[in-house]
Amino acid sequence: MKYYNKTYFFNATVTLLILLFVILSTASVAVGAEKRSTILTAERISEPIVIDGYANESSWAAARILTVPVFDGKVGDVDVTMDALYDDEYIYMHITWPDTTQSDKLLWRYNGTTWLPPKSTNQDIFTILFNIDDSVDAFDVAGCAITCHADRMRTNSPDEKLDMWKWYAAYDNAAGYMSDRFLDNTLVIDEKTRSGYSKVEIDKNWQAHKNDAANTGYIVEQKNTKKDREGNYIGPRYYEPDAKGDDAAYLTAEEIARGEAVELRDLNRLNDGRAIPVNFTVPAYIEERPGGSAGDIDARGVYHDDRWHLELRRKLVTGNPDDIQFDTAQTYRFSIAVNDDARGSANTGIGHGHSISLVAKTLEFGGKGSEEVVQLALIRDYLVSAKAHVNRDENGLALSTISDALGVFNSIRDSVADMDPDLFIKIRNGFVDARRNPSLENINQLESNVDLAALTFQGKRTPPEATWFLKIMMLWGKLSIYAFVALSIIAIYPIYRMLGIMKRPEFRALSLFILIVVTPIFLEGLGRLGAFLKIPLLQNLSFTTSEYMTLIWAIAMFAALYIGRIGFNEIDNTLNSLGYYSSELEKKMKELEKSHEGLELRVEERTADLTASNKQLQDKIKELERWQRLSVGREVKMKELKEKVNELRGRLEKYGEPLDLDPQD
Repeated sequence: MKYYNKTYFFNATVTLLILLFVILSTASVAVGAEKRSTILTAERISEPIVIDGYANESSWAAARILTVPVFDGKVGDVDVTMDALYDDEYIYMHITWPDTTQSDKLLWRYNGTTWLPPKSTNQDIFTILFNIDDSVDAFDVAGCAITCHADRMRTNSPDEKLDMWKWYAAYDNAAGYMSDRFLDNTLVIDEKTRSGYSKVEIDKNWQAHKNDAANTGYIVEQKNTKKDREGNYIGPRYYEPDAKGDDAAYLTAEEIARGEAVELRDLNRLNDGRAIPVNFTVPAYIEERPGGSAGDIDARGVYHDDRWHLELRRKLVTGNPDDIQFDTAQTYRFSIAVNDDARGSANTGIGHGHSISLVAKTLEFGGKGSEEVVQLALIRDYLVSAKAHVNRDENGLALSTISDALGVFNSIRDSVADMDPDLFIKIRNGFVDARRNPSLENINQLESNVDLAALTFQGKRTPPEATWFLKIMMLWGKLSIYAFVALSIIAIYPIYRMLGIMKRPEFRALSLFILIVVTPIFLEGLGRLGAFLKIPLLQNLSFTTSEYMTLIWAIAMFAALYIGRIGFNEIDNTLNSLGYYSSELEKKMKELEKSHEGLELRVEERTADLTASNKQLQDKIKELERWQRLSVGREVKMKELKEKVNELRGRLEKYGEPLDLDPQD
């Protein structure tokens, strides 16, 4: 019964260990698996781009698409696709997203007796936020979510500012631009000193949203209205007599300036005297592109196939303090939001149809070494996230994020080593330091070296000449993969042997102990091979990369030590058994020795008996031999006598007288 309990406990321990390994391995694979890209790479071009919403130039076909999932809101959980281009002067973006309702027309409608205004200002909106000078703490991790404060959207301190590009389908699109704004932490706007802003913008829900500087009396919601004496809106002020199709749905300040749109003199009749038809519509807002920083983004959206297709263009460097300035040698964090048939107020909750991306994304400018730059930008993203975890005293999450960054680095380690061996060593040592002590100082130093690597790949930094020692170390770095793979192959044999020995119950725990100890060598080799082949699933098996694998084998080693104790008990039991059987064998040997002595005595006695019997036998044999000789002699004599008798009989018969004599006598 005692043995059965031990066996049951041992089997339960092994089963739980295997189950734990599978669970943690699954978690490791899930976290270490190849992640969706978070990098928007702007490809360099020389072809001119027309901002018309169609993105049909050949350069767009070669651009790399970033897919950004957005969540919540009326648009639901959908994927936004983005690609980007740049030249010496501009950055271009092409953005598409699904939307089953085209919400871009805000219209007065005549019902036959009176004009009815649009029920709301809801419309489709797309927003991009950039972190100006990395001023907004934690934006580089959480994106625009870091600015949400209950019923307000604002930054957290006076020094924090975001560049906000906001495209309104009804306010901006027909005028060919995208509203350029910024977001700060201001909670109150003085209406008296900000006369260029509409009342809606000064509303408490817009307290931190401000338009960039404009050189016109720019108002976002410029209503096309007439008022009665009491100040009530009673109908449209302007209309286009000759507008047809989509042109009739939009009204711009330029059309008014050119005379294409005129004032409606009578709210019940058109200017040519005809009665206004029932359900006749006129745009309720006037779209006007501002000058200055507020209107420095060209944009055009086109709706077809249940998707919006938005093209935009902005100068890389505007020189305006309320804009982000793009240096093509750097990377930039951004976040996006989609409003589906929504008002787009600062209170951008689900009720306003607001869908956001959960984490910030990275814009990088491609060119030489762009593939490596993309990966280095992703590494930087992880390091920024790690710093956020450190600030919240979440060192475990920081370590995990740093390990994710190391996994990405391993996929380009050879390229970095070839490009700048000294910088490669610094980055590798930086990962060691950051994983040993995930402090802001260590992570910042590592991040700085990662940025230097990106600049080097882009040809904007010249690496120093490598010393012979570094070259030798780089050579070992490339050969080490083969050494670890060789060790992994060699480890297969003891693993195989231990699996066979485990069938014997007296050595089961000991063989399991050896199996657990040897298996990390095998897995490390597979992990190095995964890094070499850029296979994340295998790469995560390396202890140098995955904190999950370190956790798994830390637990496994504790279990191995416990199982090893059982194994050593197996050895003790086996040795005790051998001692017992040795003692029994010694007793048997003594008994055998005694038996042997008695046997020797009996053998001697028997030998003496046999010797005597042998002598008697020899005497008998000699006597028999003598009698045999006597018998042979008699036979010869008898033969001679018979011959004599026969001879005498013959002689007597010759003379006619028989001889009455028996030869036997």
